Amino acid sequence: MKERIVFILSRGDRADFLNDFCTQVSSFWNCDFSLLLAGPRPVPGPAVQRFIRKQYAGVLPNTDSNTALRSFDENGGEVQVVVNLSHESVSHPLLQQVPEIRSTFFSERYDRFCPALAKALSMGETHCSYTVEAMAPGKENSSLKTGRFKVLSHSYRKSYDLHFALNLRLLLDALLLLKNGSRGTETEVKPAVVLHDKELADAEKKIRRAALKHRLELLFYRVRWNIGLVASTPEKIALDRDSRFPVKWFPEEDTNGFRADPFGLETDGKTMILFEQFIQGKGIISSMNSEQVVSSVLEKDVHLSYPFLFHHQDQWYCMPEQHQSGELILYKYEASENKLTEHCTLLHRFNAVDPTLCYYNNKWWLFCTQSDDKGADLRLYIFHSESLEGPFHPHAQNPVKTDICSARPAGPCFIHESVLYRPAQNSSIRYGGSVVIHSVDLLTEEEFQESPVNEIHPEQFTGPYTEGFHTLSPMGAFTLIDGKRKVFTLRNLFPLFRKKRDARIKLH
Repeated sequence: MKERIVFILSRGDRADFLNDFCTQVSSFWNCDFSLLLAGPRPVPGPAVQRFIRKQYAGVLPNTDSNTALRSFDENGGEVQVVVNLSHESVSHPLLQQVPEIRSTFFSERYDRFCPALAKALSMGETHCSYTVEAMAPGKENSSLKTGRFKVLSHSYRKSYDLHFALNLRLLLDALLLLKNGSRGTETEVKPAVVLHDKELADAEKKIRRAALKHRLELLFYRVRWNIGLVASTPEKIALDRDSRFPVKWFPEEDTNGFRADPFGLETDGKTMILFEQFIQGKGIISSMNSEQVVSSVLEKDVHLSYPFLFHHQDQWYCMPEQHQSGELILYKYEASENKLTEHCTLLHRFNAVDPTLCYYNNKWWLFCTQSDDKGADLRLYIFHSESLEGPFHPHAQNPVKTDICSARPAGPCFIHESVLYRPAQNSSIRYGGSVVIHSVDLLTEEEFQESPVNEIHPEQFTGPYTEGFHTLSPMGAFTLIDGKRKVFTLRNLFPLFRKKRDARIKLH
């Protein structure tokens, strides 16, 4: 008899997402799907109704789809797991002995209102945390997946839509872990979020102020990235708290582009820096020598960035990001000729973002995020191999982390006093807002744990680039960084004027 997954929803809930979700589950779990309706959701109070301003009637899934949800039938197959997306606990006798998973997002929301998100907005927080928990009969609750997602302070509705989509992906990752036999880690049951009318009113005021600020920044500001050199090692910058570092900033790109993601080397008393040069709407890999002469090194039809540069067995290698191609290619770099030569392909059909290699415990480890499903700043993946050329195998818990505050790599890992450290980007406030340094506590083919030990803010570096940075890489006894600043401009108004002009012409 075929295996089955049972979904529990509250009556009147929106359920139009379930058909697509079941199709994705079918890609790794050959099973049938059933739907069981519980009691209705609690009726939101007047303050909540004013806050969300729009209510949705319940929409049941389309039973004519290829992956059809059928009403729960006790003889419909052996139930493997219950996915409870309602407020209520499982009451059906047949399902009480079956593992149950719950999402703190789906089990607490109703209509278009998420208490945890509204609470985060009322408190002015930059991110919101959710958990997918597993509950097995006679056992403690365990966490299968946790996620920290960015809160868009200028819009509750956009934040909700974003968190809805990301929590669906978190639930999908949890089901995959469960299918592969993972039991998760023990966790305590957290009380449901309770909001008062005053907190909702405060959240509304903060959203209005943030929305005005957001519109003004879109109209009158743009960002400029640049690269700089610090006379200190990455270890000192990463592990010294509250220090301030002088930076030699290089000349900026012209007004139509920028420079970022620097990686460098020293050879024969000379230096060479590879970096992303963004010109004409696309990134290429360029170089800068000791005399600050800039040359193009690699250009393709796809966007290139993050030219990860490292030395191994008397050879320099470079592994630039080219996620739009769906491949990760390793190049040999000849510094004397300033030339990249394709060596081998490390990953196929994977949109790797900011790929970072590390040799640790006699094995090559590849850290990266993935551009699919808004995951470039969010989901950390690990691959491992016995050889630099591969094959690289995925970690058993991929994605090992879902966290807007600490997933995306921010430069090479390093070992200090026998401890492996990993820099990661914190984009919860803004893209490249800061860099968090983690100590890697456990790294095997099946397990991964890391702990934050320090956070580096752009204000710690001298110069005008105080809006963000996201790369920290060594170059001999020095460190290369990048930085971001805001620049006032009227250029952003031109598309708006053209749009209004075209609308008037169309009317006439």
